[in-house]
Amino acid sequence: MSFNWSDYLALAVQLHTVPLISQEASDRTAISRAYYAAFNLTADRLGTKGEWRRAHGPQDHKELADLVKRYGRTTKGRVGHTLERLYYNRCKADYDGDIEQPSKLAEASILMAKEITASLPPI
Repeated sequence: MSFNWSDYLALAVQLHTVPLISQEASDRTAISRAYYAAFNLTADRLGTKGEWRRAHGPQDHKELADLVKRYGRTTKGRVGHTLERLYYNRCKADYDGDIEQPSKLAEASILMAKEITASLPPI
């Protein structure tokens, strides 16, 4: 049975709402999980439709966002731009030791991930 990537988004919401250890650690983790929920759900949907194939490497993140952005001003194109911004947030949360307002960044990241997942076509 395949992992349900939506569970990462639910975990992000829970971590942001009910922090473990510290609010900042929970918010940083929430940002990361929100991104990976959106990334993997997008990748799976496009993969199922034969529009994209994972290389299973670090280049996948940019390639997927770039592919979806090519759809221009459509809903699908907006998903690419939002996914790119969410990836940027994830990198900040995972690698930047001093980020401003991590709680607001977590909230924004969760909203972006929800927008992405809501706009994906069903499999």
